Parts: sequence; structure tokens; C-alpha cells
Amino acid sequence: MHEEGSFDPDDEEWAEAVRLMREARQKSRGYAEYWEWLIDPSRAELHAACVLRNFLVAAGEKASGPLNLVRPDPPDVMVESLDGRRIGIEVTELVDGDTIKRHRYRKKRGEPPAFDFAVWTPGRIAEALFALIGTKDHKLRNASDRFDELLVAIVTDEPAIDQWIARAGVSQCRPTVRHIDRAFLVISYHPDNNVSVYPDRCLVLPIELRA
Repeated sequence: MHEEGSFDPDDEEWAEAVRLMREARQKSRGYAEYWEWLIDPSRAELHAACVLRNFLVAAGEKASGPLNLVRPDPPDVMVESLDGRRIGIEVTELVDGDTIKRHRYRKKRGEPPAFDFAVWTPGRIAEALFALIGTKDHKLRNASDRFDELLVAIVTDEPAIDQWIARAGVSQCRPTVRHIDRAFLVISYHPDNNVSVYPDRCLVLPIELRA
């Protein structure tokens, strides 16, 4: 038996888990990492879809059912609900690309992490959400006939986006869509979130869409 937290090279399962953790840490961008899974991006997609499904079920919707990756995508994930509906979930991320580049550059040079994060305002959030939804609406144009409903989950782990600024940003965003039925901003885990509303303690904010 290996001691808790130690590395036992003779335990293949443990060794593989440690290898994956080390690989993930090495490849990580070092910024807004909650939804990141570079080794297998499909795990991040499934995680986001699971959070959204659990939120909808807690709200009383008949969205219970297994999650399955859709290949080829889009959408990324399908929920086949218990009442037989096919719900497609497309996942995308709201994150500042320039800040990621700075963190990766410092990491590549072996420099310690810096107190460096993007500045977000409600207006900037609304603008970013508008652009992401527009891009995904176009991408999903050929998928609508294969699903009863198409949802978009926009996940974020941006340190400067708290629930108040997120709600303000969402309230300013009302994009026009043709193929997406609903869109949501999904914020990373916070222990203070009400588990009866947000089962995974990830804040989920519906975004008002116009047809």
C-alpha cells in the first residue's frame, strides 16, 4: 500500500492518474482554469453540459437523461431526456485571450504566476456574449432539424466576473438568433451558491434571446 498522496510506480492505476494530473498541470494555461481540460476537451464539454442539465432538472424541467458526446459536432453533447426529447448542448467559453497569452508566456519562461486578470464590465460581458451566441447560432444552422431543442452553454472562470457583474451583463444582452432555442452563462463553482437551485454550485444565468 502506498501512503496517501504519495506516488507508487508499481500501482498502474495510481501511476496513470498521477501522469494525467502532471500532464494537465504542465499544459494548463495557468489562468481561468476551471473549465479547461486540454488532455481531453470532451471532458470539459460533458462537465459543462452536466451542470446545465442539472440546473434545468432542479428548475423542474424534464431534462433528466444520459449525456452523450455528439460526433461529428455540433452540438457538442446530447441529452436524451426521459420523455424522449433530443436536446443538443453546444459549449463555448468566455475568456480573455490576451490575458491567457500573458500567463502562458510567463509560464513558458518559468516565471511565477502574477496577479494579472482581465477587467470586465457589464457592457463588455454583454458584447462578448452577443458575439459568442452569434457565432454559435451560425455554427448550429445545420443541426436544428436533428434536435428538439438546441442550447448554448457559455462557461467562464474569469476571476473578475462575479455574480453581480455577470447578472448585469446578461441583462444587457438580447441577441437575435435563428437556430438556438436557449443560451446560458455558466460561472464556475462557488461554495455560497444555493445547491437547491444550482446543484453543482455553479451559477447559471439564462440569456434572453430574440427570434
